[in-house]
Amino acid sequence: MTGWSPPASWPVRIRKATKLHQLASLDGQTLTWADGDSVVVADWASLVEELERRPSIVLTNDIDRWAATAGPEVLISTAKDTRIVSVARRGRRATSRLIPWSAWSMKGAAGNLLTLQQTFEHCGVGLQATPATLWQALMGATYPYQDEQGRVTWRQLPSGDGCDKVLRASVVGGRVDTPGEGQTFDDIWEIDLNNAYASAARKLPTGKPRVIAEGVVAEGAVTTYRQCVITIPRKLSGLGPFPLRDRVGKVCYPTEAGTYTAWLWRETVEDCRKAGCHVEERTGWAWMEWTDCLSPWAERMDTLRSTAPNPDVARVLKLSIVAALGRFFMKPTRKRAVPHEKASGLPMVLAEGGMPMPLDVREERATGMAPMAPWYSYIMASTARQVWALAGEQENVIYTNFDAVAVAQRPTAEPREGLGGWKIVCLGKGTIPYPRAIVSDGKTRLPGVRRPAPP
Repeated sequence: MTGWSPPASWPVRIRKATKLHQLASLDGQTLTWADGDSVVVADWASLVEELERRPSIVLTNDIDRWAATAGPEVLISTAKDTRIVSVARRGRRATSRLIPWSAWSMKGAAGNLLTLQQTFEHCGVGLQATPATLWQALMGATYPYQDEQGRVTWRQLPSGDGCDKVLRASVVGGRVDTPGEGQTFDDIWEIDLNNAYASAARKLPTGKPRVIAEGVVAEGAVTTYRQCVITIPRKLSGLGPFPLRDRVGKVCYPTEAGTYTAWLWRETVEDCRKAGCHVEERTGWAWMEWTDCLSPWAERMDTLRSTAPNPDVARVLKLSIVAALGRFFMKPTRKRAVPHEKASGLPMVLAEGGMPMPLDVREERATGMAPMAPWYSYIMASTARQVWALAGEQENVIYTNFDAVAVAQRPTAEPREGLGGWKIVCLGKGTIPYPRAIVSDGKTRLPGVRRPAPP
């Protein structure tokens, strides 16, 4: 039984690191590898025996069950909401991992295992447990600042010192506007930005930011993040240029006349002024230099997606790009599951359905993780600005959704290839039932509504 072998085109060090691992799925008690071999594992002990024989990354829908019966030698990682996201066991030859299929936004099936195998072969950076580790591998393969051993040096990363707490409290997610909510349209055209987040990552602020006092001009700064008082003198005719988070956390983009307070990047301040708003900049932080250290990664992701062997692989690559954003916003901590103790005061691990398990969640500081909230915030703001600018050039805008603009007539824009460009798709007749949702001839998207799992 030889199993799967890494392609000869992969770099030697990646082939060496990968040849000890296989890709497998665990459905009930059936462990199936990507090469088609399968075996029944009745319990944790028999699973360990198979993983000693063939160390593997194992995708499963039953990770809670296996974590509950695992031995004390495993390392169980949890997410922010205390769900189990990884069960790792170090064997004699290599470390095997159990990963939930949901990490890849999939349900277990042979076809999905093949999709992941095709993705890893297409990327050429080895087998990866999650979209986030796939991003890290691709970034490491393209990052221009590395030592002689190929280890990434982080000297180009931004410093979140001082402003990290403000950035986390004031950051907003993807832009969403729904002027066409509740309406039906005969023709809906969607303008979808090409790898928008990767594109925005090509130019980012870096270095330690300087504190700016109110009324002080940030001389020599490449960009700033400041608390601003924005006055809209009269109702804006288009979409609002800046985000506003209310007291309950809801985000909107004001267009009504009035005075508002928000934390904004310098580029968004410029958009506000172009739209006719008056902006008073108060305290904040200034960055004195740019970095293009992620530009090679962005270009590679664009190439990988455009040359993907099928749409499923392209979708997995998009997950990896989104995972990069999540990594930037992560706090430098990790969450581990430990045996439950009544007096620990720690939150308990929650299984599927919200039921507690006999495990507590302990937070640990993660070494080697730099605070990158400035990058997350800047990428989201840059993408929102591009969406706003593109929408401003169109007529009859009916929604924006993170990296897309939809209109009720043929767009005035023409398709543009590559990073920074966009594709245009006619979705036909459709209805916009609520924000981010659409039911049309060409697409149905209903966030928050459970749908049958894909095979």
